[in-house]
Amino acid sequence: MDSVDVKQFVGEIEGKNVEGDIKIIDTELSLDIYLPHKARSDITMANFELSEHLIKLCNITDAKTQRFVLPLLQVPLSRIEDFMELHSISA
Repeated sequence: MDSVDVKQFVGEIEGKNVEGDIKIIDTELSLDIYLPHKARSDITMANFELSEHLIKLCNITDAKTQRFVLPLLQVPLSRIEDFMELHSISA
């Protein structure tokens, strides 16, 4: 699969699907993230956009806490606990 085509509707009106945009859909039970295939070549921008969305979604207002969101997205999963411990971040 090269990409995911996401169609957004408000009633019967279909929203514009802009190629290259990251689609983040909040539902009651999950946060669905759609990342176009071509965005893999610019994963830095994708991580930045996702971090901005998570900061808003989680209502993180403290600047010190906000600065850790992007690095947490970039740390390998196997190293997250070490990263959090190093920076005194509690889960």
